Amino acid sequence: MYGLLDRVPRKALAHLVYSTLPIDAATALAIGLISRVVAETALEAEVADFVSMMTGRPTAAVRAVKEFLRSAPAMDSQGALDFASNLIANVLSSRR
Repeated sequence: MYGLLDRVPRKALAHLVYSTLPIDAATALAIGLISRVVAETALEAEVADFVSMMTGRPTAAVRAVKEFLRSAPAMDSQGALDFASNLIANVLSSRR
């Protein structure tokens, strides 16, 4: 539950945990559990395209985004802004 606490609305999380019922892709998308739904026949191609896109991004930028998304939600607004500024400065000064 902890892993979903800041990603899924509390009522949806409670329903998932209490009911233990499976949910369909449309419901998972609606509650924010997943980001996108694709046809099963297109899944491998979509994954390959996404992986190709992500591996083409500068490593420093991907790491900075991951770090920001992990840490910033627990910060106050000014702290998150300062943190983002620091991360972008590091990305811009890195070679890749």
